[in-house]
Amino acid sequence: MGENVNEKIVWVLGIKLDNYLLEDAMDYFSEFLENDVLNTIGVVSTSLLMAASEDEELIQQIDSLDMTIIGEKEILEAAQIEHKRRHKEVENHQFFNAFFKYSSEYHKSIFLLVDRESQIEKLNTYLEGKYNGINIVGAYAVENSNEDGDTIVNEVNSISPDIIVSVIGTTFQEKFIYNNKQKLNAKVWLGLGHHERARNSIGLKPSWLSKLVDKTLFKRMVSKYNSEIGE
Repeated sequence: MGENVNEKIVWVLGIKLDNYLLEDAMDYFSEFLENDVLNTIGVVSTSLLMAASEDEELIQQIDSLDMTIIGEKEILEAAQIEHKRRHKEVENHQFFNAFFKYSSEYHKSIFLLVDRESQIEKLNTYLEGKYNGINIVGAYAVENSNEDGDTIVNEVNSISPDIIVSVIGTTFQEKFIYNNKQKLNAKVWLGLGHHERARNSIGLKPSWLSKLVDKTLFKRMVSKYNSEIGE
């Protein structure tokens, strides 16, 4: 793909992903906020794609999202996207920043979902320190629910926020929103569970070695997959 042309849909490891420029993704986000149903956005990482490549249900859950956001440059490389602007947007986490700036500017209420109780204060502190005026109206730790979907739904619906931001780190995040999308009283779901900056904000920064191993394994999986399908 040439440097001046951006492909809006790409395929990596047999999984379809959106590849919108930042302004287009933000247009969709603002439209979602005006809808009467919950729209879902998910940030996609190399680790999520590797897990999905061996799990048909997870592929279906990713495909059901209303918009996917590519979260790592290695995914662009795997899709043979050379568009310089897209690489800059992904490497600098520009959607992450634009999403929270927009939400703050327009006073949208945000509910946080995390894995553990201890992560709530860390994420609150990070977001409130970085995005002036951000309106966080509630938070819940999945560990308190024993991963019971109805319990989580009830916690969210007791507040009915504009936006649900999930920083649940396992594939439970994708399973939960797939099974409960119709039950949640909100406008937008943002799944950040696999987003590096979001993980860092709650004290879960991976070591450089584990990141290197993951990225090396991902590249090998992509190379093997492409060889098998004749690319």
